[in-house]
Amino acid sequence: MPELYLDRAARQASSTFAQLPADIVDLAIAGLRASGAWARRHADRLHRDSVDYGYRLLVAGE
Repeated sequence: MPELYLDRAARQASSTFAQLPADIVDLAIAGLRASGAWARRHADRLHRDSVDYGYRLLVAGE
């Protein structure tokens, strides 16, 4: 499951990561994978089926 959070396709769905140079992001992600730092910091997320990132769409109507 940790790979899901570090997956390139998932990162491209986030405007922050999508705007950064892919080679820079890939290098940073490789470092997180190799060190295990991401997995240690976010161990509570590793077994979830979904995550609520707080994005909301508000539509004004009559």
